[in-house]
Amino acid sequence: MKIPQAFHREFTRWRGTFADARKRATAEGGDVFDLRPSIGEFRRLYERWHPRLLRFPHALRALENMESVLSGTLERAFTLQLLDVVRACLALRAAEVCVAATMETLDAMQGATEEELIEHRRQQREALGEEIDADRDLAKAEEDVYEGEQLMADRLSVLAAAWPDRVNAALRERLDRLDVKSAEQWAKKLSEHADALNGGPAQAVSSEPTEP
Repeated sequence: MKIPQAFHREFTRWRGTFADARKRATAEGGDVFDLRPSIGEFRRLYERWHPRLLRFPHALRALENMESVLSGTLERAFTLQLLDVVRACLALRAAEVCVAATMETLDAMQGATEEELIEHRRQQREALGEEIDADRDLAKAEEDVYEGEQLMADRLSVLAAAWPDRVNAALRERLDRLDVKSAEQWAKKLSEHADALNGGPAQAVSSEPTEP
């Protein structure tokens, strides 16, 4: 039994719009604002056609399968944007560690004798192939911290604007508590989760609402 041509046209047109929005939403630095209207359009299409497709099991299955596609797409888009935030936090924490380490070096050098300073520079040359200019390195590390704070704030504001219901106090507190190690671990888990979603239900977006 052939499916209604009107449904086929509507579903095919919507699928093309959704595919474009999904691609933008799940790209690096993705934008979900085009995705939400497309999902709203699907909800209306679903409500309009679901009761009328009960005699067309293949078309009905395509319509119902799209529910899991939408869920997976939204979750992957959120995961990728959260991953951007966590990576920005990781860079910030690493810069903060550099500032602390450089300040410790400067403090240690202030109380050192001339002989100790000479020995310290020799060890640096042997270990790193060059002498370390602690004042220069501190200025660079502090600049990295400033830039990291700006990037972190920017990425978090983008995430909060796109997902106001998910960027809550608990998530912000977890981000605040991150150190280098925990940020690395979280970023790894988020990346793996996004990869799994990319290979999962979202692939069903290409299925056709036609009879076998």
